[in-house]
Amino acid sequence: ILLFLAFSVITGIIAGAIPAWILSAFKPVNILKNLSTHKLFGNISLYKSLIVFQYSLSLIVIIFLSSSSRQFSFMGSADPGFRRENVLIIPLENFKPGVLINEIKRISGVENVAAVSETFGGRSSGAITAKFDKKSDRAANLDYYYSDSGLIATLGLQLIAGNNFSSTSGHEEEHVLVNMKAVQALGLPDNYAAIGKEIWLDDSTRLIIDGVVNDFYHQGVGIGLRPVAIRMNANQYNYLNI
Repeated sequence: ILLFLAFSVITGIIAGAIPAWILSAFKPVNILKNLSTHKLFGNISLYKSLIVFQYSLSLIVIIFLSSSSRQFSFMGSADPGFRRENVLIIPLENFKPGVLINEIKRISGVENVAAVSETFGGRSSGAITAKFDKKSDRAANLDYYYSDSGLIATLGLQLIAGNNFSSTSGHEEEHVLVNMKAVQALGLPDNYAAIGKEIWLDDSTRLIIDGVVNDFYHQGVGIGLRPVAIRMNANQYNYLNI
């Protein structure tokens, strides 16, 4: 409210001050004789000043609209790094994902199903600080999601190094997948060096990196590539990607 109020006041002052300053330079006799040829800035008349201002403003608007159109066109056609076509997203609405996934997989035409905490292209489930050592000063801020082992196949992510989540592991919540940006943020020399490494989240949760996936625009092309961590936790799943 204060920002809009300040904007209104400043705009009002500018809108009133500039015409007042220009009109204060006018001589009434000359104005009444020929307003259009009155000199404003040196040898430039009011008529010419308005023409220049009009064309300058039109040029600025054309450049802005052209740039915006090209930018939105690029954002709409750019590859986000994950599959968007032919993927149906449905909310779980407190249904048990395991039972529902098994039933959906029986439907003809369904290739893969993945349970996720949030859908890609929007917001993440949150952000968290990751370290290799609790005492280390170097930390990386990671956006994170919760998902099961079906995420890679369903959304067409590429496994660059390591392995996908193991559905037979008894401690799924201790494992994590990261993207290449996260590997860089953690200071590792390459993607393969991250496999099997232990990281600490907020100095309290120990995780083992199982695999590294390709970078993808999880919050949309307009946000840019960011470090991402993907964990398993059945209690955090809110959607199914089918």
